[in-house]
Amino acid sequence: MPKYVQEILEGSGVTGRASSPAPHNTFDVNEYSLLLPEVERRNFHSMVAKLLFVAKRTRPDLLPFFSFLTTRVLYATEEDQDKRWRGLRYLNNAKSTIMGIRFLFVIECGDQRIRLTFMPPEFPATGRATRDCI
Repeated sequence: MPKYVQEILEGSGVTGRASSPAPHNTFDVNEYSLLLPEVERRNFHSMVAKLLFVAKRTRPDLLPFFSFLTTRVLYATEEDQDKRWRGLRYLNNAKSTIMGIRFLFVIECGDQRIRLTFMPPEFPATGRATRDCI
């Protein structure tokens, strides 16, 4: 996934960095902001879909922000474009951060307890299932 994030950042041409993913007015919609031309709107739509995929897989901290932008893809405005750039600059700042879900199962087998741990391959650890007796 880090390679995919790097490809997104290089493809978008983002160079700056931001300390937070969203501006204070993230969920506000300016009715007077100009609509994007169709070519830019399609590019916006494609980029938001890619970013939502990344957020869903490894960056749950970005889900609220990019989920909101998905509601704007059909009628994207210049304001939405600015918000997307802000999200990209934040991702550029924290591109090596990977979050995810770690699953832990405890199975009782007679008088033995077995702990199974699974971590997705994106995790810095082994990325495989491990088995320990407790």
